[in-house]
Amino acid sequence: MSRNARLMGLRSNAYSLKKDANLRRIRLFRLVRRAAIGAAAVVVLAGSTTATAADFTPGKDPAAAPSSRPAAGPEDAAAAGSRPVSGKTPSAGPKFTKNGSTWNVIAPETVLRNTVTDADGDASNLTFEVWTTNPDGTPKAQVKLTDANPYGVLVSGYVASGKTAQVKVEYGRLKPGVTYTFHTSAYDGSLYETAWSPWANFKINPYVTFPAPQTSSTINPVAQSEVEFTRTDPGPALSTAAATSRDGGGDKTAERGKRPQVSPDTTSDAKPGTKRNCSKADAKGHKLCVELNPPDKNDKKSPYLALATAAPAAELVDWCYDKPSGKDYMNRTDACLKSIGSGTLIFTDTDPQMPALGTATFNIEQRIKTYPTKSDSGSNFAEFDQQIVITPQHIDAVLKGVTLRWNVGNNCSSCVTSNARWTDDQNNPSTGYWSIADGTPYSIRRGNVTTQWNGTGKETIDLGWSITATVDAGGNPATADFGTSGVTSVRELAPRCDDISGSAAPGCVLPFFKPTYTVDTNLNPAAGAYYWLMQPRFRALHQRGNHLRLAQGLTGNTEPHPAGAGHHDRPPSRGLRPAEPTRP
Repeated sequence: MSRNARLMGLRSNAYSLKKDANLRRIRLFRLVRRAAIGAAAVVVLAGSTTATAADFTPGKDPAAAPSSRPAAGPEDAAAAGSRPVSGKTPSAGPKFTKNGSTWNVIAPETVLRNTVTDADGDASNLTFEVWTTNPDGTPKAQVKLTDANPYGVLVSGYVASGKTAQVKVEYGRLKPGVTYTFHTSAYDGSLYETAWSPWANFKINPYVTFPAPQTSSTINPVAQSEVEFTRTDPGPALSTAAATSRDGGGDKTAERGKRPQVSPDTTSDAKPGTKRNCSKADAKGHKLCVELNPPDKNDKKSPYLALATAAPAAELVDWCYDKPSGKDYMNRTDACLKSIGSGTLIFTDTDPQMPALGTATFNIEQRIKTYPTKSDSGSNFAEFDQQIVITPQHIDAVLKGVTLRWNVGNNCSSCVTSNARWTDDQNNPSTGYWSIADGTPYSIRRGNVTTQWNGTGKETIDLGWSITATVDAGGNPATADFGTSGVTSVRELAPRCDDISGSAAPGCVLPFFKPTYTVDTNLNPAAGAYYWLMQPRFRALHQRGNHLRLAQGLTGNTEPHPAGAGHHDRPPSRGLRPAEPTRP
């Protein structure tokens, strides 16, 4: 190789090395400058206020140079190297599909995208600018996409050359059904591209469409349907169901460490769990026994309906009158107990070989009614009432007469409970005594007890019941246990009274029942669709007793979720005791 050729080769190598060094210096300068810009931005943010909504001035020329809206950072016109370039096909989504020349957006937050390249291989970002459109599709007015800068544009993060940059427009900045157009400009930390990308039109389409709502509805959204439930502590002579559910409490509760005895004068020589309770023999060797027999759950009507042809005037719970026998029912304020069955009085001699001297049989039901508001009870106190319905089926003449005393107990220290007030079915005053000499020895009698709560905060009140029977023919009294308001973990029949709503008089409810709200989907189609979509996610709420029902049209309803739980267990404080006869 000649000397001149060798010199030319050396000069060429030196030039290449110098060029590479210059490029490295340019890239290093850009990196340092980008870091300095970021540090300066941090100082500005920390030491002074940033641009606010009032600082935004919409752009007047959609074709103005990108560097005129330097939201990505200041431009260094003296910087060496190539300018970054936006892609030619900006897009909008999701789902990033087009209808003609317009991108369809079917989400509440619009995502804008475009690619960006830099000939020097530098990472770059994109500035996204959105405008409304004229009827011909041309830009009309700039839309403010953010409060973060005075230019109202969104700036993506840096991406590698050739990659896609994107931004998400927060919900509320853009309106559904409006055609918008946007373009992008690239920035590499020093230089902006000289022109914006091509425009891309997009429109936010409704994600869901609904029919026009009706203007009125015949559905009461807060109306409640009664539900069947199974008592957890119906007494030793009746079948017992295991505890089925629970609910939050956080209130004063009763001591239920042992099963309550609401009638201290009761004695029994029957084995625990048997259906017959007997008194001790009297001086003549006579004994009185009470035997409870659960009703036939296949009975479609209460036994006493054969005697009563219309809803009795004395009925405490109006809807309970014609419910099928053998089951128990409740809603948020009322309980209808029809699973007690019948009680048979057996007047007998102590000699087991001797037949019974006489018997009497009574069908028995109970009611509970709570009053959530003053307008319901007419009282300034929280109040709930209880009622027993006794229908004689048979009384042997040898018994002469039968007296039944209804024993009602509770564990409430802030309550005043009345004596039992007896009436006939038409609410005429009566007693719990049936005489063979009477012209109507089989008339229905109802015992009524009122309890008023004058406490503070909230309190769940446990109840217990029994009946003590005597006959005129002799013998000591015998008592049948009707159980309590529920086992510790459920307390399905325990009223809760409170005065938490300070602006209203105190009231009581049965918290075991969880209310259902019914949505008429014809009146509120969007709300109905939302709840329909969310119902699978409400399963955890259902377990806690919050319920929703959709009424599909004005006639068809889906069935409500079964009634929820009682309260969580709380430390016991007091045991049940007989009602205090302080008020007639």
